[in-house]
Amino acid sequence: MAITVEDVLKALETWAPTYLAESWDNVGLQIGSLTQVVKRLAVALDLTPAVLSQAKSLQIDCLITHHPLLFNPLRKIELDNPWGNLIAEVIRAHIAVISAHTNLDAALNGVNDLLARKLGLVSWQTMGREDHIVRVGELSEAVSLQDFAHIVQRELKTQALDVVGDLAGLVKRVAICGGAGGGFLEEVLGEGVDVLVTGECKYHQARLAEIYGLALIIAGHFETEVIIVPEMARFFKEYFSKNSESPQIYTLEERSPYKRIFAM
Repeated sequence: MAITVEDVLKALETWAPTYLAESWDNVGLQIGSLTQVVKRLAVALDLTPAVLSQAKSLQIDCLITHHPLLFNPLRKIELDNPWGNLIAEVIRAHIAVISAHTNLDAALNGVNDLLARKLGLVSWQTMGREDHIVRVGELSEAVSLQDFAHIVQRELKTQALDVVGDLAGLVKRVAICGGAGGGFLEEVLGEGVDVLVTGECKYHQARLAEIYGLALIIAGHFETEVIIVPEMARFFKEYFSKNSESPQIYTLEERSPYKRIFAM
């Protein structure tokens, strides 16, 4: 039986149900028809011109991204600017686009569970309410902030990190939030945490952490979330594996928009 966009959405709902998404988010079908047949399915962190070029080359029918293509309300789509043209190209190419964003951050075995596992936490739980994004757990043994920062750098393959706190100080209880986790800083402060690992943090949030003695490791929005992309591919391969018309699954190549320039 042919797989449709609706079937892909139903599959995704078993892993990252829509109710887990934050109220301000925009997840699910972004562009396309529920009845469109999906023979070639691709996954990526973002829909960029480079990602779209690959998708078109591979004749992809459905693309699932972590970050929503359509996030802020649209008042118009102008074909004379790059953003409007990108949306138009997607429609012309008949590529359905689906987003799994904060629902995938919060999901069991989603972004933050994967991040916690990758960074060596031996036990962790969801902070506060059941559908919260942040994970709080512990390392098997206390290590210096500097040594833990090196572990984060190695595991996430990031060129450089920003670190707040005493590099020689010991950390064991860790909060994890991929992407823009600085917004959860004040909630984390009440959890007895030694260090928060996240993708990005505003300056005033870093100062607040410094005042309260909470260490921060800011490892990059891209780097803390791109780890979920291979897992997305694995999930859909497994989910559709018993279907005789299982779609071909592709992981598209992408890079962080940031480039690190180091002093000579």
